[in-house]
Amino acid sequence: MRELIKHVLNEEVSKQQIDKGIDIVVNGLKNEFPFVVGWQLHNDYEEYRTSIYIDLVVEYEKVKEFYGLEKKRMYNLEYIKNKQIAYVLTPFEYEGKFDPYIESQKLGEYVFEMYEYIPDELKLEESYTYGSVTGYKGLKTDDYIFI
Repeated sequence: MRELIKHVLNEEVSKQQIDKGIDIVVNGLKNEFPFVVGWQLHNDYEEYRTSIYIDLVVEYEKVKEFYGLEKKRMYNLEYIKNKQIAYVLTPFEYEGKFDPYIESQKLGEYVFEMYEYIPDELKLEESYTYGSVTGYKGLKTDDYIFI
């Protein structure tokens, strides 16, 4: 019983530390991309052995303003609100102006690279090592949740 309690307490402390590390990264991301307002762990995030996947919470109107785009008719805010969307530009008329994959990749690269610089005690260790140099899971973005 004592070992179980110790294990649960260690997990809770670890989760708080990991959340703090992700918060640091996302707060930095907000400076570069002011439409980002938060994050949440992606569904089934614990199943991945070498990565933590997060969904970025973004403000619809700020994305529209940041990129100077018009909305697509089929993607009004009520239709996509609080749903996971693959690319940050999906609900906007981006054709001929931006590549949605590249724009989403820019956010993902920032998150991944910044996570490498935070202190190790704020990172989650890999479940299994696959030749990783650090021994810690990487942080990756998956979807975008519009509010």
